[in-house]
Amino acid sequence: MLSFLELKIPPVLVVFFSALAMYFSPNPIIYFSVDPALVYYTTRVLFVISALIILLGIYCFRKANTTVDPVNPNKASQLVNFGIYKFTRNPMYLGFAIMLLAMAIKMQSLVAFLWLAVFIWFMSRFQIKPEERALTKIFGDAYIKYCQQVRRWL
Repeated sequence: MLSFLELKIPPVLVVFFSALAMYFSPNPIIYFSVDPALVYYTTRVLFVISALIILLGIYCFRKANTTVDPVNPNKASQLVNFGIYKFTRNPMYLGFAIMLLAMAIKMQSLVAFLWLAVFIWFMSRFQIKPEERALTKIFGDAYIKYCQQVRRWL
């Protein structure tokens, strides 16, 4: 069911729509207040961390001379298992999630955190799992071993 969504929506668009959903969600009741200075610095640090994680992921793909195209994982020519990929199999998606986390903290809304959870679920179900199936077909046992050694998110 809903398998027609697998690998169809570029992750950047999923992030964009998740951010829009967070921003436009009503939150008059489920709202909390945190010291503005703490929110300011926390969100900026998280944003920098997220950007760094995303850029490191892209750098490793470029260094390995393989595709960064998330809707066509069957075009992968190299198994990237060095650099940041020693710690997470999906640094770009992790970076996007941290970016949305920063937004949810800035908004100080529990509804925004629910949209973050929807983003993680959507990415896991319709992007990451189909990618993993494709990469298992391409790289076989080497990819299976890599998956056993490195966690999907963190």
